[in-house]
Amino acid sequence: MKNNILAAFTFLSDKINKGHHRSVKAKRNIFATFIFKGCSIAISLVLVPLTIHYVNPTQYGVWLTLSSIIGWFGFFDIGFGHGLRNKLTEAIAKGQYKLSRIYISTTYAILCIIIGAALLVFLAINPFINWARILNTTPGMAVELSLLALIVFVFFCLQFVLQIISTVLTANQQPGYTSLFFFLGNVFSLIVIFILTKTTSGNLVSLGIVLSLTPVLVLLTSSIWFYTRSYKKFAPSIKFVRFRLAGNIVSLGLKFFILQIAGLVLYESSNIIIAQLFGPAQVTTYNIAFKYFSIIPMVFTIIMTPFWSAFTKAWIEKDIAWIKNAMKKITNGLGGLWHRCCDHVMFFKFYL
Repeated sequence: MKNNILAAFTFLSDKINKGHHRSVKAKRNIFATFIFKGCSIAISLVLVPLTIHYVNPTQYGVWLTLSSIIGWFGFFDIGFGHGLRNKLTEAIAKGQYKLSRIYISTTYAILCIIIGAALLVFLAINPFINWARILNTTPGMAVELSLLALIVFVFFCLQFVLQIISTVLTANQQPGYTSLFFFLGNVFSLIVIFILTKTTSGNLVSLGIVLSLTPVLVLLTSSIWFYTRSYKKFAPSIKFVRFRLAGNIVSLGLKFFILQIAGLVLYESSNIIIAQLFGPAQVTTYNIAFKYFSIIPMVFTIIMTPFWSAFTKAWIEKDIAWIKNAMKKITNGLGGLWHRCCDHVMFFKFYL
C-alpha cells in the first residue's frame, strides 16, 4: 500500500514538473487549486448544515439572498480587476516593475474612491430600505435586517479593496494562493460558527459578522505578508498613484465588465427570484443543489485560470508556438474529461 502511494506520488510529480516552465508553473497552481478547492468543498459540506443548525433554514436563506444582493456591488470596479491582471502580467513580462507598482497603486486608489462613494450612498439610503419586504420576511425582522445589511456591506467594502492582492498573485501566475485564501476563510468561519453553536443561541447578525469578517481578515493578513516580503517591489504606495494611467487599465477591463454584468443577471438574480416566489427557506434548498452542479464549471475555471496569465506573458514574449501547443493539450484534455463524464452519466442512467 505504501509503495503504491509512493509510486502514484512520483508519477504525479513527474507529470507536473515535466514540460515548458510556463506549463510547469500552471500545472503546479492547478494542482494546488484542486487541493484547496477540494478541501473548501469538504468544509462547505460541513459548514452549511452547521450554519443551518445555528440559525434556521429561513434565516440562512435570508443571509444567502442578502449577501447575493450586496455581492452585486462587486461589479463597481468596472473591470479594473481584470484590466489590472492583464496589464500587470504584461509589465512583469517586460521587467517593468516600477510600472507594475504604478498600476497596482493606481488600482487601489481608484477602487478606494469608488467603494468609498458607494459606502456613503449606502449609509444614506439604508435606513429607508425595507429589507423585510425585499427579502420577503416578516416586518418584525426589519430592524435586524437593516443592521445586518449595514454590517455586511461595510465588510464587503473592505474585502472589495483587499482582494486586489489575489489579482496581483494571479497576474504573476500564482492563482493557487487565491484558493488558499478562500480555504482559510472557510476554516476560520467553520471554527467560529462551531464555537457560536456551543456558546450562544442562533443570531442572524452574529452569523453575518462571522461570514463577512473572516475573508477580510484573511485578505488583510495576506496583503501585509506578501507586500512586506516576496512582493515588496509591487507594494502599493500613494507616491506611485498615476490617475492618468487609469484609462490603460480600464480600457480592456470594460469588456470583461460587460461579461460580468451578464453573469450577474444570469446567476445572482436567482436568489431574489426564489425568495420572492417561494420564500427565503427555498433559497437554502436551491443553493445546496447549486453547489453540486457548479462543480463542472469550477473544474474548467481551475484549469484555465493559471493559463490566462501564462498566455498573456507568452504573447508579449512572442512565443506563439507554446500558446498553440498548450491550447492543443488543454483542448484534448478537457475533451477527454467531458467524454468520460458523459460515459459515467450514461452508465448511472442505464442502471438507475
